Amino acid sequence: MLAVAAAPALGWGHNGHRITALIAEQFLQGDAKTLAQVKAIMGSEALPDSATYPDVHKGALDKGAPYAGSREWHYDDRPVCGPVQKYAPGVKWCPKGACVSGHLNEQIAAMKAGTTPFAKQMGVRFTVHFLGDIHQPLHTANNNDRGGGELPASYQGHELGGSLHLHGYWDDDLVEDAMKAASASEDPAVQESDLATALHKEFAAKYAEWTKGTVEDWIEESHKLARDLAYGAIPGFSCGAPIKEARLSDAYVKQAHARAREQLAKAGARIAFILKREFGK
Repeated sequence: MLAVAAAPALGWGHNGHRITALIAEQFLQGDAKTLAQVKAIMGSEALPDSATYPDVHKGALDKGAPYAGSREWHYDDRPVCGPVQKYAPGVKWCPKGACVSGHLNEQIAAMKAGTTPFAKQMGVRFTVHFLGDIHQPLHTANNNDRGGGELPASYQGHELGGSLHLHGYWDDDLVEDAMKAASASEDPAVQESDLATALHKEFAAKYAEWTKGTVEDWIEESHKLARDLAYGAIPGFSCGAPIKEARLSDAYVKQAHARAREQLAKAGARIAFILKREFGK
């Protein structure tokens, strides 16, 4: 299979974002204060719906103040090759601060400091969504191919679901495979819930370890995963050498499935942690 890419990057697809929020809800069980504070801001909007809002309404948000240009806020174009380039204001790969590193902490603050109810709601929505985005490794790295969005991908002659490019493989295909493996149901909503429950159970003991550090630390961790696996483990990948197609091996696919599950769980734990930190005091 040879694919022609690629739609604009979405971070995890809708399934993935909903799963990270469902996992966060499980980590928040019993934290009445945090849940009450979030509900006071969001009303009847469930956390999984908040998680997908920035993608569902991306076009409208992007057109007007104060979120004009916000479609660029979902990712970092940190070069996957060459020296690691950390975020700092003015860094070349984040022009005018238009990247997730430039806006995530701002939106975390807006959850409480927003000057209007809508600004606070968007703070929650962007926080939950962007914390999901940064755990998809191709949202923290770029090889002059829009984070793999312009890199056709194949797996030993088998199509990769509907994605047809490397970024979409990580966004959607890996998540859908994990959903189906975790559930006996054919209903995607049930599959999402079953996978979230399974991942929470599997990784709950990692919560204290995973919630150490800063947002920047978490982004750098994901960027390293892109260097080591998402790009770096593609057979034949080499910095400085053009690659026309990512022909994934059995070893790559096995590693990617395992790490995608872990990244979803990490995102859920860290969403819960940030909400607890901001609202549970």
